[in-house]
Amino acid sequence: MDGDVMNRDLKILVQVSLMAAIIFLAAFIIHVPTPGGVLHLGDCMVFVAAAILGRKKGAVSAAVGMALFDLMSGFALWAPFTFIIKGVMAYIAGYIIEKSRKESIKIQGIAFVAASVWMVAAYYFSQVLIGTMLTGEFISVSAAFIFALKDIPANIFQSVSGIIMSIPLIKALEKTLILNSK
Repeated sequence: MDGDVMNRDLKILVQVSLMAAIIFLAAFIIHVPTPGGVLHLGDCMVFVAAAILGRKKGAVSAAVGMALFDLMSGFALWAPFTFIIKGVMAYIAGYIIEKSRKESIKIQGIAFVAASVWMVAAYYFSQVLIGTMLTGEFISVSAAFIFALKDIPANIFQSVSGIIMSIPLIKALEKTLILNSK
């Protein structure tokens, strides 16, 4: 294997691993349990990962970091769902930012809102699936659909908070030489 390829691969591995660890810590250190789950700062760092690392590396970082949070916080049943949901969330945000070819607050805001809509909807349907098929908590699917509504406000709050915190953080990080190259 060529030395340049090894160096590039090592750089990617370090970037993705470090960002996954940061995402995990952001969610794990400061989180508040709610009746339907938990509020945390992980979404802020998911958005940062998407903007700084791009769609692919950001998606892997988000998927690993947030699934690890679920595993370490007593939400192991949610880990496979979170792995997919947060990975796709970062991918959506990163894709929109990359395709716009402009690094603006407006584009980031649009990207993060679109990714948040995905996240809220995906967790809603995941809650229905968990409540009916996986745990048998609800006898009817309609009861599960109604019950899952309770999580929507917390997920929206978490996303909006993540957007508000991530945009200035991204702008500050983009000014550094270390993070300026994807």
